[in-house]
Amino acid sequence: MYQPYRALFQSIFPNAEIIIDRFHVVQLLNRALNQIRIQLMRDIRYQRPRDYTKLKQLWKLILKRREDLDFQDYHTHRLFDGLITEQGMVDYLLNLDDKFYRAYHLTHQLIEAIQSHSHQAFEEVLQEGRKYLLPRPLRTDWNTLFDYRTEIHHSLTYTLSNGPVEGMNHKIKNIKRSDYGYRNFGHLRCRIFLSCQLFSQEEPPYRHIVYNDERADHKYNTSMNG
Repeated sequence: MYQPYRALFQSIFPNAEIIIDRFHVVQLLNRALNQIRIQLMRDIRYQRPRDYTKLKQLWKLILKRREDLDFQDYHTHRLFDGLITEQGMVDYLLNLDDKFYRAYHLTHQLIEAIQSHSHQAFEEVLQEGRKYLLPRPLRTDWNTLFDYRTEIHHSLTYTLSNGPVEGMNHKIKNIKRSDYGYRNFGHLRCRIFLSCQLFSQEEPPYRHIVYNDERADHKYNTSMNG
């Protein structure tokens, strides 16, 4: 999500549909929510030190997907009195500040819309967030997402992403690190081809390009197997 890159690719490929990687959109939202949490910690550090500690140590629960929070397993926690669940701890933290509460729910609603590839839900949450005076980190990112909503809609339609390319780059870095570097580029190139099985003549598995096709194929296979 960098305007000069977008302008460059639009000038080179005027008919292309630009896709923004969903990972970077979710990362942007999580980073903004984390900054809001840190700002709240600074505001209450001396007035409510115990709540400050809870916000500091339970940051992973704030970023955790809401449907993954445990709401059934009650257990003791050294920062809370009595038995409590993960959902209970998150609810306690959200009740510390109204703006934090709103930022949390809007952020997770938007992430859920992205992960479910729902254009309508994404647009509804985006428009809903513009009704409020959001904390600065989230307000800035919200405006960015609004400007790039067309490209994000494309990412919710197509299954394409930078994941395979970034995964390959990471694997090459691990090869260089595990072998303490290579003086001969030819040796490194051969090692990459062998490790990544790039010499294989087998046809790559078919991959859907559009999520609707993927869902239809999955539904068909499920009905046939059932």
